[in-house]
Amino acid sequence: MIFDGYWRLELAQSKTRLRLYKMISRFIHTDYLYHKINKEILLSAAAIRKIIEDEQEFKDSEYYNTPHYPMPYKEVKIDEEGNTYLEDPIGIDFTKPVDSPELPILDSKVPLTKYPFIGDENFILNKPIIEYYDQKHKESVELSLREVCNQIIHSYVWGTITNNGKEVYGVLMVSDRRKKDYIYLLSIDDWINILNNCALESTV
Repeated sequence: MIFDGYWRLELAQSKTRLRLYKMISRFIHTDYLYHKINKEILLSAAAIRKIIEDEQEFKDSEYYNTPHYPMPYKEVKIDEEGNTYLEDPIGIDFTKPVDSPELPILDSKVPLTKYPFIGDENFILNKPIIEYYDQKHKESVELSLREVCNQIIHSYVWGTITNNGKEVYGVLMVSDRRKKDYIYLLSIDDWINILNNCALESTV
């Protein structure tokens, strides 16, 4: 298990950086800014998938639903100015057994918009990628957080989307395995909410 508090702190910091990049994109549009946004999403997706794997490992272990000794960790705190920091949890004695914690991240869902594939079956790219998907028949869906992380990490198609040419709205993505089915649109705001939940609520 990787979560000793520092990973949660980094997810909280990643959330702050994404908010900043989104705000900057109202005024500046550069490849480097898009690179920074893409990097934050990709690296945080890898860390979040590790949270999910650790929660699943714990749920499948002999310790789940039985009293056990907790692993020492630190909590992520936010001060009045929005800065994040680590603090020892209050009221937890790591020398005494405790009941199993909730696993809030394991079953998390993420809202997405999906567009069906209408392109060439051989997926020959000779026009803008969005034209390979039917924008008139979009559908709002929810996928598990695990599946969204997999789509991000194994993305074959990836593109940053702006709101009417202004600030960054989200990313288009799909893995190689599903590129001929749909493409998914993930909003930056929804991903920021996921980062916040993982940073504050992860228990592994």
